[in-house]
Amino acid sequence: MVPRFREHCPHVEITVGKTDLADPTASLRAGLVDVTLTRTPFDTTGVATRILRAVPVAVILRADPPAARSAVSASDLTGRRWVRLPGGTDPAWTSFWTGGPPDPAAPVLRTIRECLQAVTWNATAALASVDQPLPTGLVALPLSGHAPSSLVVAWPKTGANAQVRGFVRIAADSQRARSRPGVCEAGPMQLGLHALGIGAGARRAVIDAVAVAAEACGFATLWSGEHVVMVDHASSRYPYSPDGRIAVPAAAHWLDPLVGLSFAAAATSTIRVATGVLLLPEHNPIVVAKQAASLDVLSGGRLTLGVGVGWSREEFDALGVPFARRTARTEEYVAAMRALWREDVASFTGDFVRFDSIRVNPKPCGASIPIIFGGNSDAALRRAATLGDGWYGFNLDGVPEVADRLAFLAAQDRDVAELRIAVALRDPEPDDVEELAALGVDELVIVDSPPEDLELAADWVSTLAARWLPTAAGE
Repeated sequence: MVPRFREHCPHVEITVGKTDLADPTASLRAGLVDVTLTRTPFDTTGVATRILRAVPVAVILRADPPAARSAVSASDLTGRRWVRLPGGTDPAWTSFWTGGPPDPAAPVLRTIRECLQAVTWNATAALASVDQPLPTGLVALPLSGHAPSSLVVAWPKTGANAQVRGFVRIAADSQRARSRPGVCEAGPMQLGLHALGIGAGARRAVIDAVAVAAEACGFATLWSGEHVVMVDHASSRYPYSPDGRIAVPAAAHWLDPLVGLSFAAAATSTIRVATGVLLLPEHNPIVVAKQAASLDVLSGGRLTLGVGVGWSREEFDALGVPFARRTARTEEYVAAMRALWREDVASFTGDFVRFDSIRVNPKPCGASIPIIFGGNSDAALRRAATLGDGWYGFNLDGVPEVADRLAFLAAQDRDVAELRIAVALRDPEPDDVEELAALGVDELVIVDSPPEDLELAADWVSTLAARWLPTAAGE
């Protein structure tokens, strides 16, 4: 990721140093470095973080005698001697590396190398991630029931400049490309295509053709929205157009986005798929959690779940879901779904959903599925800042409105650099791309409809790519 950053920001000087195992954010807190790559857990007071990758935790042991099993549990480690970190080390970090009680006889260490040497020479044990490089003679056995460790990029919550935000974005994109297929690198800002699921984009052959062509051309994400119900005469105001009317005819074919995107994912291998957005309060959250995880697994970890609270009272009435308190319902559903993805046996109690000791499988490919909140209102942005992994602004009126909305988002108690920012403009122009990238937008989503003629679908995508992708790549 450092070479990528140097490639895109050649004018910025970047120096790489080593993290102290005993206190991985000490240099950051002391103001000696601007950004740190490290692993959780640690005290995050005053520090913003963005998760790059989550991996299981392992116990590092000597390989003599060879391990007789593929994993161990905490009860298997009773009486084991552990390494020690110096006094004053972050307690969370100490408990991660030294899984047992303090052992005055254990060697004190400050670096990962010292940790591995201690295990080799003194037959002690230590915790680490399963992907920790190990020298000959050591083995890492996954620790059953232990929360995963996350590789994160960390930076101060206050004072982060454009260079730091750019490094965070590039670090996140690099890790997604390495550990979760589906990021087509188009440069500092990526391009998404919101074209599937409606009208011609609801036809199987068109989905295949557009998806394959978009992946080949370098688009990063295929987006698809949702309305379960449309009505001929609506009294509810559509919030994303000046006249308050949705442009999609009520009689148009509109696929379920998770079903439609599963076909797009099956036709491709790297491009991401995203709901933009799924109206979460209209659904059973347990069912959505299972459907989303199933698509994530079958696509190889390529799903982003964009969600919204909905705006059509007629749609909620038809589904028998109360329109009132739909925001609270959405927030609770998000928490419940994350519990189902995170825990083998999950329980949850809320006003709208409750379950006790249930299993919902499969689990997502990563620690969770990114949840991006849609909506342009102040309330929607507060939801994105409080609960989301990102924000999808839709049909915004040009770069000035994007700047206004991002300024409001930045005023919330959340560093914008932690969020994945995707926007779709009402009338985008290639000249907008540079300004959007400077604002910290991660992805510009092009909203368009594919041609009815299947034979023209691939050329249509190529024409969009020729207009937009060179600009996004800075060419």
